[in-house]
Amino acid sequence: MPKLKFFDYNGKKISYIDYGVNDGIPVLLIHSAPGSHKWLLEKDFIAKKLGLRLIAFDRPGYGDSEYIKLNSFKELNPIVVKLLIELNISKVNLIGCSTGCAYSLAFAEEYPSKVKNVTLVSSVIPLNIKSLSSEMSKINKIPFYLVHKSPHLASKLLEVTHKLIKNKPFIYKKLLSNIQLLMSPIDKGKIRTKFAKESNFLHAAYGLQKGPNQLINEIKMLLTNWGIDFSKIDLPITFFHGLEDTLMPVSNCRQMSESLNCIEFKIIENAGHFLLDDKDIWESVLKTFVKKKQASM
Repeated sequence: MPKLKFFDYNGKKISYIDYGVNDGIPVLLIHSAPGSHKWLLEKDFIAKKLGLRLIAFDRPGYGDSEYIKLNSFKELNPIVVKLLIELNISKVNLIGCSTGCAYSLAFAEEYPSKVKNVTLVSSVIPLNIKSLSSEMSKINKIPFYLVHKSPHLASKLLEVTHKLIKNKPFIYKKLLSNIQLLMSPIDKGKIRTKFAKESNFLHAAYGLQKGPNQLINEIKMLLTNWGIDFSKIDLPITFFHGLEDTLMPVSNCRQMSESLNCIEFKIIENAGHFLLDDKDIWESVLKTFVKKKQASM
């Protein structure tokens, strides 16, 4: 297993791993919410096969990274710059997943000279509490309504959830199973196996070990102006989105892609939000960077 490393940002420790092929094509993974560097770690062999160097880091407040309150997606940018300097990488490919897509776009807009390509998987979109898509499942609408209408209550509920994960994991797992019943049939099918249930629990427990504060911040940020000028992003962007995604419906994401330099919008049939749980889809996502490198030679 790759060794967990740390770098300092304004006196706070930020954790990351660097795996795959040491001198391979550099790809920076920006995880979903909640999430951590452990996302996709078990698929390291695919990166090695394709000759890629993957870098995954924990955003502040997730995993092993110390908490730094982020009030906008662009506030992560200097931390990403510091990480690239730490690794002596001048230009990188970005993969954002779900909430990580907003951070990817924020970095691409402000630091285009440091980015080769951007790939967005199961992307979030700019949201408005008054016009949440009718196609979006109730289970995804609830946290947005809660944070918007009663942030104090939302904080309390997430704090209780965090305590359950730490102290009464069996209760949390039962709640998680019940919540997952409200997802799309495709996503329910993927997470019903014993392995998937345990994996989901471990990822949530690790990602939220520092508490729910950053998750609450990010839900708020999704509901406000992102502060990203899409018209300024003149970089090749590829989208991967599941046709059956009810957490972030494909129609909304397609609309957002029309405001960006989208070179390809890949709709995956018979797939929901958790695209990268499928190793074949993960491999096809990574192959886009290999193809783009070959095309530029």
